[in-house]
Amino acid sequence: MKNALIFTCILLISAHTSLIGQDYDAWLQSENYVPNLIRKGLAWDKIADSILQVYPDQQKQLNQVRLADELQKTGAPKDTGQRILRQYLDNHDRSFLKQLDEKLLKLGPKAIPSLIAALNTDAATRRVVYRERFEDPIFYQCISDIAMQHLEMTTGIYFFRNFAFPLNLFSNAPIEERNAIIKTIQIWHERAQNLNKREQINLFLSDFPHYKYGSSIYTATNLAKAGDTTNAIFHLKYYYNLWKLPCVSNILIANLIKDLGEDVAMEDCLHRIYDYRCMRESGVDCVWYILKNARADIPYKVLADIVATERYSRMKTNDNQYIWPTIFNEMALTKTQWAVPILVELMRIDLPVKDTPLHAHAWKQIYPDQYNALYRVCDFAMWKLKELEPNIVPTLNWDNQPERDAVIRQILSNKDAKH
Repeated sequence: MKNALIFTCILLISAHTSLIGQDYDAWLQSENYVPNLIRKGLAWDKIADSILQVYPDQQKQLNQVRLADELQKTGAPKDTGQRILRQYLDNHDRSFLKQLDEKLLKLGPKAIPSLIAALNTDAATRRVVYRERFEDPIFYQCISDIAMQHLEMTTGIYFFRNFAFPLNLFSNAPIEERNAIIKTIQIWHERAQNLNKREQINLFLSDFPHYKYGSSIYTATNLAKAGDTTNAIFHLKYYYNLWKLPCVSNILIANLIKDLGEDVAMEDCLHRIYDYRCMRESGVDCVWYILKNARADIPYKVLADIVATERYSRMKTNDNQYIWPTIFNEMALTKTQWAVPILVELMRIDLPVKDTPLHAHAWKQIYPDQYNALYRVCDFAMWKLKELEPNIVPTLNWDNQPERDAVIRQILSNKDAKH
């Protein structure tokens, strides 16, 4: 009876999984239907007829295709930028579309009024975008999507682009969001007409510091690329301090500022990393920042203190909350003698490394023989200490664990005696 019940459950699960697969295939086919018709080069009116026959519920795509058909049948605009945008309706050949991109970019700031005017035009174009994964749907861009992309490339200002989801389409954004973005762009453009590109970017960041629809952070980096590093750092520091919390520093912004020549996060990280109430992710980010940007021995001594004390914190209730394993893993890559205090503290930890949850990818890659020889944390630490300070570690038989243990005890005893 029990076996029969298990068999029945397996059949139900298999049937459910198969149904999910069938549903996804049907959804993918419907999502790809219009892009595939565009890719085949069918006329816009033929595509509209086909949508009505096969997927009449796809009203949005139908409206976009019908608008493309209407625009293609009207006379060419006199405005150069609008005329180029209209040509995206004509041909799906990639080289042709690339030439149109080049023409728009060549217009430079002269194209901005045309691009702004086109942000409300959701006519389908012949540009079909393919995903990296075969199982993801393909999609086409509207004139408004192309206009937004070129507006951002021309101005250096990310009015809409979402760096976490760069394939988002402006034509798919909620109407309230689109209206707010367009209004902001119009206000900015009216104020910026007599300024150069560098001044225009700085004006946008200054006038709209709390703009939420694009990326002010990467707009600030474009300001630096345009030659104004001072103001770029100023704006990035503003956002770094604006979003800083008791347990969190925005290391992404800190790294961008560091690339421009200024360090804003080292002191924050050196103080905050001692707070074991903070989430592990914040500590890990600070570990990487400290090791990447340390220019003295003090940051390494701080990390050594973390290795020495974190395991005894009352705030750490399980191994997944520790940041010392990240410090341990990074020590496989270190070449600085400043790391000696960290290695000494790691020599007090006799946890096994191979085939355990302990993250030690760098050790496994760089020292595969020692990894396969079942070295513990303390063994790896002493091995690295031998590389950095050959005089501290005496000659020994590394294949003999009792002998390694004796040397570790002696080194630790000597270090403790000095303190």
